[in-house]
Amino acid sequence: IDGVVTPTVSWVSLLLALSLWLGGLATFAVIKPLDGRLALSTAGSATLITRAVLPGVIVAAAQAIVLTAIGTAVLGLALPRAVALAGFLVLAGVAFVLVNHALAAWFGNAGRLIAIAFAVLTTVGAVTSAAPAVFDTLRPLSPVSPALDGLRALMTGSTGAPAAVFTLLGWAIIALGASAAAVLRRRTVRLTELTALS
Repeated sequence: IDGVVTPTVSWVSLLLALSLWLGGLATFAVIKPLDGRLALSTAGSATLITRAVLPGVIVAAAQAIVLTAIGTAVLGLALPRAVALAGFLVLAGVAFVLVNHALAAWFGNAGRLIAIAFAVLTTVGAVTSAAPAVFDTLRPLSPVSPALDGLRALMTGSTGAPAAVFTLLGWAIIALGASAAAVLRRRTVRLTELTALS
């Protein structure tokens, strides 16, 4: 019975996952994902990439600690499970920041709409079983889904958390690569642009 997802675990895990995701989305709605002066910067690419994502990572880490305290209080988790929850939320938060940064850096407002669509895909599948089958098919494509699955596994003591961790790491690596490519693209100045400046 320990592995059963109760209604309380169901809604708490969903709210935690969505809060982290919306935090990453909001960060790069407030902060520009790419500095307009990247082409003029003399800093190394790794430094510029770090500067681009660091504000979001800091916000996500702080948010993860606050959400851990809330989740632990509501569910009455023991200390070992609360520590595991904190670590998982920090990982999910960082992955979410990287994905949202990559979406905003490459697609602007369209990327933010894609981020909202990811949240809707996961939420609809988690809230009702009466959703059209297309939601079940598309749900694994959302980076929010492994976070939700991992949270539920951790909260109930069931299996599934390691798979969620590896999936989130995969999302983080892909998103970091996309963010790096966006920064490098912004640093590249075309010959036509140089001609226009002269």
